[in-house]
Amino acid sequence: MNAIKTGQVVLLLSIALWWPLQHNGQTPSLSLSAAIDMGLAHSHTLRLDKAIITAASQHYQQVKDASLPTGSISATFSHMEVPADHIQLGNQDLILGKRGENYMAHAGIKQTIFEGNKLRYARKSAQLLMQLSNLELEQHTTEVAYTIAELYHDLYKIHRSILVSQQQTLAIDSLIKQANDLYEQGIVTQNDVLRFKLQRSETAIYSTRLEAEGRTVQYSLNILLGLPEDTTVVPAPVLPPTQDNSTLDNFLAAAFRQRQELKQSGVQASLDQFNIRSIKAGQLPTLSGSITADYIHAGAAFIPPAGSYLTPVSAGATVAWNFSSLWSARHQIAQAKVKQEQILIQRDRLKENIQQEVNACYQRYRQALQTIQLLQSAIDQATENNRIQTDRYQYNTTSVTDVIDANSRLYQAMANIAIARSDASLAWFRLLKATGSITTSY
Repeated sequence: MNAIKTGQVVLLLSIALWWPLQHNGQTPSLSLSAAIDMGLAHSHTLRLDKAIITAASQHYQQVKDASLPTGSISATFSHMEVPADHIQLGNQDLILGKRGENYMAHAGIKQTIFEGNKLRYARKSAQLLMQLSNLELEQHTTEVAYTIAELYHDLYKIHRSILVSQQQTLAIDSLIKQANDLYEQGIVTQNDVLRFKLQRSETAIYSTRLEAEGRTVQYSLNILLGLPEDTTVVPAPVLPPTQDNSTLDNFLAAAFRQRQELKQSGVQASLDQFNIRSIKAGQLPTLSGSITADYIHAGAAFIPPAGSYLTPVSAGATVAWNFSSLWSARHQIAQAKVKQEQILIQRDRLKENIQQEVNACYQRYRQALQTIQLLQSAIDQATENNRIQTDRYQYNTTSVTDVIDANSRLYQAMANIAIARSDASLAWFRLLKATGSITTSY
């Protein structure tokens, strides 16, 4: 008898879910994974992170190009008009000429040969900054995915509660009809009919409140998914994993391996180490070499004759040493080492926080699974109790209060188990978020 009642409840719930889709023009059922994919594609936060990654990549390329030689090339032509070209200096009479042209050209290239590996450290630091940007994107992706999952589960719970409320209304209508028949036969009083009608009104008020709350959650979810504001999303059933034998130690190991914050801490420690090396490299001398070539010709001819122009070519090397950095950089190195020590301390504290977070999420998840098992037994008991009270009421061997109480307990149990399954599914997502694997496991 219990199995028959449970099957009837499942069938009625399925019909109640199918009918609005076919006749109210609502959006087809949207799975949680599809909703997360839509939200990640639409997220402005992630788009901004991707732009930051692009900027970091450009900075890395710029730092790489800094190791290339520097050079310049120039050419100058000048034309001169001399209105007064005659000058007398004592017995000398000088005539300069009415006009003149001058051609000059210069080309040079310079290459740093040794600078204490500062450029190599700069390239590595830029690469680490790019890794930090990618890890920031991963962390924000996890947060966005969980936010969407949380709203989705809230909407699912509201939808399920509305469906159960609708089924309870149908059951109460049946009780009202039954009470009217018994009243006409003189078996029960009119007060019984009024009590059932009052219960129906209370159920309708509760459904109205649920629908208003559902519209609020639906609106927020539409914004995150980039859907039109008036879209009605029908959430698909959400259930926790049917089989998962992972222990707390497995989840802790996964968290220590995958959490983006720990990865960021490791990259930041490496970045600080290269910063210290770069400061120390600034205390060393630098060596650079250069080659320059010039062309000088004063004359009107564009292609001058031999012997009328100069082409000096020079090569040189420069050694420079800012020896004051031997004492001025000591404070910078000390500050960098203190910062590096702080990063290590923060990393240890972060591990402890992650350990506590994973344990709390794991315990909530296990408790949610146990709650589902207990509620399943409660539904079986409430179904049988409701059947007994309904049958007894037909023979006027129980009060209307007992019937209403049995009816309320049954549908409350049905709503509770739907909510419990959703809570267990969300607890699983929260556990995945704590281990840093929500975007690869949903």
